[in-house]
Amino acid sequence: MELLKGISDIPEKGFIPEHIEKWGIISKFMSGVPAVEIELTRNGGLCGEVYIEQPQNINIEEENKFDGWNHEIGYYVHPPTFGEKIETLFNSFCERLFGFPAKKIEKPRYYPDALFLINSDEKEICLFDQNLHGWDAIECDYRPEVPRDRIKVTCMSCGALEFRPRFSWVGYQVFDGNAPNPEGAIKFRNSFDSIAIEITCLNCGKVEDIVNAETA
Repeated sequence: MELLKGISDIPEKGFIPEHIEKWGIISKFMSGVPAVEIELTRNGGLCGEVYIEQPQNINIEEENKFDGWNHEIGYYVHPPTFGEKIETLFNSFCERLFGFPAKKIEKPRYYPDALFLINSDEKEICLFDQNLHGWDAIECDYRPEVPRDRIKVTCMSCGALEFRPRFSWVGYQVFDGNAPNPEGAIKFRNSFDSIAIEITCLNCGKVEDIVNAETA
C-alpha cells in the first residue's frame, strides 16, 4: 500500500478509493482541499435499487433539531439557523400567496452508516460502510457496534426504486508537512476523512443527497 504523507504526494488528477475504482471516473479534482468528485460510469456504470443502513430506532425529527456531534451515529447536525427560519417563513408566505414556495428546504430523510446498490445482475455492491471505509475504519480500526436497520430507498418525488449514484465529495486528510513517522502516514486513496453521495432517480431525475458523513 502506497503512503500519502502530504499534499505534494497527491497524483496530478486526484485518486479514487479502491473499492469503487472499477466504476469510478474523477470529474473534478480540488487540489487545494484536497477532494474529488467521482462519477460511477466506467464499465457500464452503476444503476439500480439503493439500500441504506442506519442506527436502529433513530428519531429523524430529533436529529434534525440536534446541535452538536452525535457520537452514536457519527454526524454533526445543526438546528435551523435564524436565516433558515426566515427563509422557511418566506417560503410559506410565497406558497400561500402564489401557490408554490420560493425555495424548498430539504432536511435529511436518513442518517446512514452504509449504502448499498443492487445492480441489474442482482449483485449487491457496497458503496460506503463506515465500518470498512475511511480514516476511522482504516487508520484507527474503529468500528462502532451500533445495531442497524436496513431501509430500501424510494424516490422522494415520484416513489420510484432505481437510481444512479455519484460521489459528490470525497475529502482527504493529509499532513501539511512530512508525517511524524511511517505509522502516522496516511494510507494512499482509502483514508478519506469525509464523504458525500447523491442519487439521481432514473424515473423523474430527482437528485437527493443520501450520505453526508465525517469518517475521521
